[in-house]
Amino acid sequence: MKLVNKTDWDSKQLKTIFIKCLQEIRKTEDLKRWRKLVVYIVWHKSWWVGGCAYYHSTSLTMKLPRKPIDGTYRDGMDFVQNIVDIFIHEFGHCLGIKHGPQHKTLEHMYRDWIKETFSNEKYPLLIREKKVTKENAIVKKYQQAVVNCAKATTRFKRAKTILEKWTRKVKYYETKMAAFNEEVKT
Repeated sequence: MKLVNKTDWDSKQLKTIFIKCLQEIRKTEDLKRWRKLVVYIVWHKSWWVGGCAYYHSTSLTMKLPRKPIDGTYRDGMDFVQNIVDIFIHEFGHCLGIKHGPQHKTLEHMYRDWIKETFSNEKYPLLIREKKVTKENAIVKKYQQAVVNCAKATTRFKRAKTILEKWTRKVKYYETKMAAFNEEVKT
């Protein structure tokens, strides 16, 4: 399984959770052709977890909110359990399972297992903090200034070389013109 995470949620923990789900589903379903599953993690504009997948596809998209809500989601599940529930539901579409009557979709078969196995405490999905301290910002700007200075120095040396070349040519042709003018006068 390949995970493409375009959010700040912890990729390693998400992959661990999804692989655990696939291992459980593998016990009852033939998953040989789903080894190339690609899971895309993207931001969701709302507070809830969502997802989408085409029937018989090898990829699915999980939509995660910027921050989880406190409390429970539907059926008394916490945030991690809700993510697992949506993942299994979308993976069911990859297997070809369509939306059906209540309790006939793949995630309903695993609902008790989800509640027993996963919880916010067992699998803390912390958002990675992008810490940019003032010191780091200054160091980064200093390093960029050094690079830009080196580039400018190189450009200056090239320009100086070109200037010296054309200055020599101007002096050469000035002497040629002076010599020609002397010939014309005589």
